[in-house]
Amino acid sequence: MSGTTIALAGCSGNGGGDGVEIEQNIEYAAEQDEYVELSDITEEATQVNGSEGVAVSGVAENTSDNTAFIELVMTFVDSEGTTLGETSAFPKGSTSPNDPGEAAEFEAAIAESPENIAEYTIEVRAT
Repeated sequence: MSGTTIALAGCSGNGGGDGVEIEQNIEYAAEQDEYVELSDITEEATQVNGSEGVAVSGVAENTSDNTAFIELVMTFVDSEGTTLGETSAFPKGSTSPNDPGEAAEFEAAIAESPENIAEYTIEVRAT
């Protein structure tokens, strides 16, 4: 697995949401950085099923010449490296592939207080 790490301090949410400060890592499974590009990634405090949570949103673009199903798996950890939870996002849904050159928005949320999350990793999978 090759990896690209991006640290974002003081991220702000879109449209008036509460920005949170969480370190972000992006990892591509099996050289898939050639197929998918992520952009406009933001984190914001939100409510998830009545609990404090964090929502991660952004845009995933299929940069390949083929249609691809894109899955983004987000793993959240605390300051001691303990995994707090995991969630997935499919930019076009799990049954619709992204066409070549197509960009689609994604969003996923986890019911965990922003204060407990030190960082998260987005693993990009494309088939």
